[in-house]
Amino acid sequence: MTLKTYQYIEGSYNHLQSTRPSALEIIPEVIKLVQPTSVIDLGCGIGVWLSVFQELGVENVTGVDGHWVDQKKIKIPKENFISADLNQTFSLKKEFDLAISVETAEHLSADSAETFVESLIKLAPVILFSAAVPFVPGNMHINCQWPSYWAKHFSNRGYVAIDVIRSKLWSNPRVMWCYSQGILLFVKKELLSNYPLLEAEKVESDLTQLDVIHPTYYLKIVKELNYEKTLRKNSSFLSKKNMFKKFKNFVRA
Repeated sequence: MTLKTYQYIEGSYNHLQSTRPSALEIIPEVIKLVQPTSVIDLGCGIGVWLSVFQELGVENVTGVDGHWVDQKKIKIPKENFISADLNQTFSLKKEFDLAISVETAEHLSADSAETFVESLIKLAPVILFSAAVPFVPGNMHINCQWPSYWAKHFSNRGYVAIDVIRSKLWSNPRVMWCYSQGILLFVKKELLSNYPLLEAEKVESDLTQLDVIHPTYYLKIVKELNYEKTLRKNSSFLSKKNMFKKFKNFVRA
């Protein structure tokens, strides 16, 4: 393992653990709406989100992620973890009440986007999903897309978007902006009537406004741009000052 790879993996573990406060806010809302008894997470990392589901009474959980996951750090029973390449089709011989994939799809190749969505819908009638939008920096962000891009993939397969979670989390400081900004539920259209709370929310969902930017992220970017602008100004000033100093020394000589 190279030093760069090691640093990436260690950084990923730290980030995954930091998502727990968000999971503690989001998952109770999802349980109210879907009432799952079984959950599978594609891109589970060390299983932080699944561990929260278990704490809240959903015992039947399965996590799927790459070979890079350190088995010693997994937060769910090791027998509940499956190692797989999510760029490839993934399937099991059973179905779950809920499949989740949060901030994973952007790490997979664009060529495998349809394959990944196909894997999710074969596993459950309800999907909890979020992924990084264009130009969001991050390790291995190779397919950052707007929510409408993913909604189209799900729609082509008979799943409707329910934008109910974001409004409940938008101003919650305990939830990371990436989830407040992009987390959606997708439900198999023909089974929507099985979820009365979601069916009611669908009427209120404005699917013309899926692509939004959270104020926290917007302000973060503006501050970074202003900082870079200040650095460039200072750099230019110092450069001119040095040139003037050299000119004075030249004249004196």
